[in-house]
Amino acid sequence: ELTIEGQSHGFCNLLVKHLLHTEGVISAAYKSTELEPSKVFIQIRDNFDIKTILQKSIGSFREEVTSAQKLFEQLLR
Repeated sequence: ELTIEGQSHGFCNLLVKHLLHTEGVISAAYKSTELEPSKVFIQIRDNFDIKTILQKSIGSFREEVTSAQKLFEQLLR
């Protein structure tokens, strides 16, 4: 379980999408309410390290955001 403060449904949804495409992840989902910070639930396979999985997922998430940012910059020129 990972608590994420101050992020929208969109952010959590994209993070879960990237987690689900990461080797070693069995399942991933999130819960977001107005009463408490969003929580991401991750189930991983045996012999996989959660820190490595998070680093890989966040890395691919960052690449997608960077790619979209570059595309928007090109469109605005």
